Amino acid sequence: MQWDNQLEECLNDFFSNHPVGINIDDCSYSYFNLGVDVLVKCFKYQLETGIDVLKEYEEIHSTIHDCWMFSYGRRYISDVSLLLTKIDKVLNYKGYWDISSGDLNIVEKAKEKIAGNDKGVGYNERRMREEWHEYVKQYYMFSPKLSKEHTINTIKLIKNQKLYKKDEISITHDNYPVILLLFNEGKVTYITGVEKNLENRIITYQRNKNFTHYSYISVDASILDEMIVELLIYYNPKGIHKNQVSTDKSAYRTLSMIKRRYKYIDNVNLTVIKKVCAIYEIPIHYLNGNISLVNRDEFDRALSKYLGKEVNYEKEKGLMDLLNEI
Repeated sequence: MQWDNQLEECLNDFFSNHPVGINIDDCSYSYFNLGVDVLVKCFKYQLETGIDVLKEYEEIHSTIHDCWMFSYGRRYISDVSLLLTKIDKVLNYKGYWDISSGDLNIVEKAKEKIAGNDKGVGYNERRMREEWHEYVKQYYMFSPKLSKEHTINTIKLIKNQKLYKKDEISITHDNYPVILLLFNEGKVTYITGVEKNLENRIITYQRNKNFTHYSYISVDASILDEMIVELLIYYNPKGIHKNQVSTDKSAYRTLSMIKRRYKYIDNVNLTVIKKVCAIYEIPIHYLNGNISLVNRDEFDRALSKYLGKEVNYEKEKGLMDLLNEI
């Protein structure tokens, strides 16, 4: 009964903030037209995390619509600086929603048109290169701290740990942060970091996640995000969202990120990137079938060999090779 009341309260709160049928700005989208599936996704995510992602969806698609109207001459934009701010927000978005390459192209085209209109021929290319240099700087900003040995030892500990039943609350220490793993019939279904109040988190998941057992393990705060990514790759639980994978705090980059990093390097396109991975046996980890991760530094070394046309390449034994041995 208490859970039914809480669910009803959440539903009332969600739809009071997002009444069905109200238009987004002056475009043709409405909550009704978004589809029930989008609303259900938003509500489930808010129920699990307390985070409202429908507002993000509105802002993203309102901006895409404005960019389309502007690029194809259907609308005059009075406040170009405001549109640029919205465009940059969409292009740098790393939240819950996946933005299709087609929609990103629309936004980028509008940005190029604004730059060309305001600054003249050549400015757009210079600006894009400046942004690319900044992107490359951020691409290498993080230095991995987690060793292969530490990852292997952690996975061994997890495999040897006791699994607690879903309805059994057993918190034996308060050494935070911890990594919490949920299991369903022996398979890992969810992995997350917890920095405090583990008991409360488990109680919450008892209500809104499907699992039969759980376990947790303490990790050093300096390698928390790295370890979570390694565990996501190793266990590859279903239903991973891209915002669970902290690529900016790990040794991994997505294929699209690698493509952007080498944008101005001759002949290094997505086909070449995959070819290099195949030749030098650099694993492409597909999480949940759609998130592609490649080790940044391993790929850089392999690409250097490929571009230098060096044929004597001895591949260092990778992490997954070592994990397969345990």
